[in-house]
Amino acid sequence: MRCVGNDRVDGVTDALKVRNRSLATTATGRRQSPARPPNILQQSREHSLDQFGTYFSATVSAYTAMAHRRGLLRPRWKRCPYRGLETQKKDLLMSTVTLHQWERSPFCAKVRKVLRHKQIAFEVINYNGLLGRRPRLLSSVGQLPVLDYDGDRVQDSTDIVAFLERRVPHPPVIPADPHFRATAMLIEDWADESLFWYGMAAFEMGDPIALGEHIDSICSGRPRWERVPVGIAVKSMYRKKLRNQGLGRLSLSQVLNRLDTHLASLETLLSQGTWLAGNTKSIADISVSCQLDLLKRTELVAQRIVKHPNLVEWLERCA
Repeated sequence: MRCVGNDRVDGVTDALKVRNRSLATTATGRRQSPARPPNILQQSREHSLDQFGTYFSATVSAYTAMAHRRGLLRPRWKRCPYRGLETQKKDLLMSTVTLHQWERSPFCAKVRKVLRHKQIAFEVINYNGLLGRRPRLLSSVGQLPVLDYDGDRVQDSTDIVAFLERRVPHPPVIPADPHFRATAMLIEDWADESLFWYGMAAFEMGDPIALGEHIDSICSGRPRWERVPVGIAVKSMYRKKLRNQGLGRLSLSQVLNRLDTHLASLETLLSQGTWLAGNTKSIADISVSCQLDLLKRTELVAQRIVKHPNLVEWLERCA
């Protein structure tokens, strides 16, 4: 048996539901979605990204300003032979030049003389004593000299001289005349690849006192205990390299006779001209004088050099 009252109640309830749905409809006929709670995780992520962007921009700005102050972002000057001397002098005042060196190396001395000849201000970093192992971090071959010039890094003395000649062409160390230029380059190579070994032989084979002083100079400014391991390493290295090169297989008298021949040849060249290649000082004079400056530190060679007056006078001019 149905109850008529219940039917009326159900009808009123359905009518109210329809009315509520119609009221929730907008003027365009679209139903409004109920409001969603805010996404806390998304807001936190966006806030963190904003903070990181601000921090990153501030950090980049700070490091850029520091690089400008230290000259790391200074433009690199491209020097060429036709540039004026006044412009070149202004560039030199703005240059940052650092020479990494072994203080007693004749190749490092060659670079120092070229820098002074070109009136380039520079600073040096010495790798004496056990610091001598660190140059392997500076160059692929682990040898010095290494030159840092306004952000450019150059290794090997011959390459450094060519680099400096391009950057600062006045005053030159490589002659402009083709004949003199070829002569200078050949003499430089002879000094680096041949005469150098006579200096090593004079220390290792002929003058133990000079070798001891040489090791002391290599350890200059370092703790005294470093002299022992450095001395052992230097003696062993010199002996091994001389034997591989060939001079170490000869007697001391044979080595000195060959050196006398080279000194006599230099005396003959200097008797016919003021300099070895041309009318001005060149890389030939600088390279040979650096090797002889080291050789003079041994008594055996110093006694032989003084027998050649032109050679002695030339060495004084090359100092």
